[in-house]
Amino acid sequence: TVTYTVNGTRNGCSASSSVVLNLTASPDAPTTASDAQCGYGIPTCNASGAADGSYRWYLSSTATTPIPGETNSFLSAYYINTTTTFYVSINNGSCESPRTAVTQSVSAPEAIDVLVDQNSICLNGVIQLSTTHVGSANYVYTWTATPSTGSGITTPTTGASLTDIQPTAAGSYLYKATAVADACATFDTIRVTVKALPVIDTVRATPSAICEGGSVQLGVTRLSGGAGPQTTLSYTIPGTTSSASSDNITSVVFNTINNVTTTGGTNGFVNYMSTVPATTVNALSSYTLSVAVNNGGTEFAGVWFDWNRNGVYDASEFQNIPLTLTSAWTGAISVTVPGTATAGVIGMRVRAKYSVALTSADANTAYTYGETEDYKVNVISIPAANPDYTYTWTPGPINGFTVTVTPAS
Repeated sequence: TVTYTVNGTRNGCSASSSVVLNLTASPDAPTTASDAQCGYGIPTCNASGAADGSYRWYLSSTATTPIPGETNSFLSAYYINTTTTFYVSINNGSCESPRTAVTQSVSAPEAIDVLVDQNSICLNGVIQLSTTHVGSANYVYTWTATPSTGSGITTPTTGASLTDIQPTAAGSYLYKATAVADACATFDTIRVTVKALPVIDTVRATPSAICEGGSVQLGVTRLSGGAGPQTTLSYTIPGTTSSASSDNITSVVFNTINNVTTTGGTNGFVNYMSTVPATTVNALSSYTLSVAVNNGGTEFAGVWFDWNRNGVYDASEFQNIPLTLTSAWTGAISVTVPGTATAGVIGMRVRAKYSVALTSADANTAYTYGETEDYKVNVISIPAANPDYTYTWTPGPINGFTVTVTPAS
């Protein structure tokens, strides 16, 4: 220990105070022994003078950070392939010794080259790995891959060549061959890209059953489609019909819409767009629409869907709903959302009419007895085809994200 005392004076008066320093001796610098190796490997140079765990290995005489994890007299996991000088010290937990230089000489081995038959493959494909070298070294080869998971080489594998290596996941893999002969080691690497396969979630035919000579729309759909605007459009209020208790719609069921009513509304029209939540449907999918009409005589029904989202119930968007008399007039149809339907919230108009069947032009016409009800439908469209994909259908060949076919028989 050593004591330092400080004196302070002012106006002829003085005071003093002391501090005691505890001095710990630094360890002596280690003794080192240089060595040599051939090619790539962990150096065999070493240090002595302390117990394992006390050493610090540096890559320069002034480096502030030692090589991580290397605290023993021999290096354990640090590889080199060129002559390298290390600087080793001893740390006793409080103080560190001066550093001692130690050199590992590296002689060049006979070089190898790693080859692959394909640098880029699709998932589920295979690659052939091989090595070449010029010289007399009788190398033993060991293969590894980074990352190993998904590469097709999950554990070190020996051999001058490897055949039919099949990666199991898309990605970029670095394949490495390490060659060892008579304690001389070298390596070479090559990178291979494994491309993901195109994703076709669902293939659908709409409709899936037709009469001979009919046409079918074939389409590729993904599990998640495209959503459109969620604003509610304004539609023309239909012409006046009866609001009496007979000839009125008493039930509309479509996907998640299940609306049972008893009123005919004002002038025979009820707008449920603000009171009944929209139901969500997917393009190219089919849904059942069920309608019941109060028995006042012979009843007819029909429905319009604004598939093109233009705010108008076009004649082409009409479907007749045949009704059968039981306890009431009831009927059900299958509604297929067109592949060309515009995404977003659209209107659905259901109309009932006494005595005379509805036509496609009757979306807004006035008639004496019946009722009209409007609902909201949220259409999820088919996502646009991936521009990187080319879709080809067989038999054909026919190209396209959606195609229309007419089977011959």
